[in-house]
Amino acid sequence: MSTLPHPKPYDWALLAALTIFWGSSYALTKLSLESFPPMTMVFVRLFIGGIIALAWAFALGRKVPPLRSAISAGITKEWLFFIAMAIVGNMAPFFLISWGQREVPSSLAGILVAIMPLATLAAAHVLITHERITLPRLAGYFMGFGGIVVLLGVDAILGIGNGAPLHQFAILAGALLYSANSLLVRFAPHQDPFMSAGIVSIVGAVIALPFALYLDQPWNIIPTGNAVFGLTMLSIMSTGLAGIVYYALIKSAGPTFMSLTNYLAPLFAVALGIFILAERPTLTAYAALGLILGGVAISQYKGLNYRGLNAKSRSPLSGKTPPAPKE
Repeated sequence: MSTLPHPKPYDWALLAALTIFWGSSYALTKLSLESFPPMTMVFVRLFIGGIIALAWAFALGRKVPPLRSAISAGITKEWLFFIAMAIVGNMAPFFLISWGQREVPSSLAGILVAIMPLATLAAAHVLITHERITLPRLAGYFMGFGGIVVLLGVDAILGIGNGAPLHQFAILAGALLYSANSLLVRFAPHQDPFMSAGIVSIVGAVIALPFALYLDQPWNIIPTGNAVFGLTMLSIMSTGLAGIVYYALIKSAGPTFMSLTNYLAPLFAVALGIFILAERPTLTAYAALGLILGGVAISQYKGLNYRGLNAKSRSPLSGKTPPAPKE
């Protein structure tokens, strides 16, 4: 079993920054939705975020991997994974979560996305031989599932498709796509993480563009100042800078230390929704948050010394080794 480097004050500062970047994305999405339709938001944040990541990669002297295989005439395996990760890990979940937040408060969106590590845990048990569910993991899984039931309510589950419950399940579907993408990353060929982050974001933006043009007709949008601010910060902070900080943290302190954001980002999202957007979550929402985060914590028992999939695969972009373990 590999050991982790002891976190330094610098690492804790990076962890705090990453928590803010990811946790604030729900509130920034809510601001952006005042004027911008979801698919337009997806395109803008991926394009700007991708430009930032690529600029960082080129500044470090990284090279774009070849598109065509030197052996066969087809596209390389690396680029096939880039395309798959752009759809499964970026474009689709970004759209689903943004669309869901049209009717769901940002604090509840943060709670729903917190189920992602638990979904990854269950899928990894089936697909990866050394990632079996232990008793603490199983208890954590059911505790997290109980949190989702508490949050949505039995009536909401039975009445899916009627109003807000459909939007809640869209956010949950986005979280499950994040989980699926983490498994996809587990089997992806290793590539430089900074260049991968930029390429995947730009590929996602290219795929999203025709949908945004057709569905949203963005030339007719007259945005408010708040919406422009929200989308700009969402693109720069929660997409572009978050990727850079994310990989810097992994290189410095390792992926397991980075995985603490799974617990901290939803808490920050709830706090931001309360204090910035004046949202008032119910006691049921707080109970659900406790159950979900408690389930994650129990499922990760021994987690700070465990080389689990959640620690390795949080990134939507990285490779298969601990230095490259990610909305």
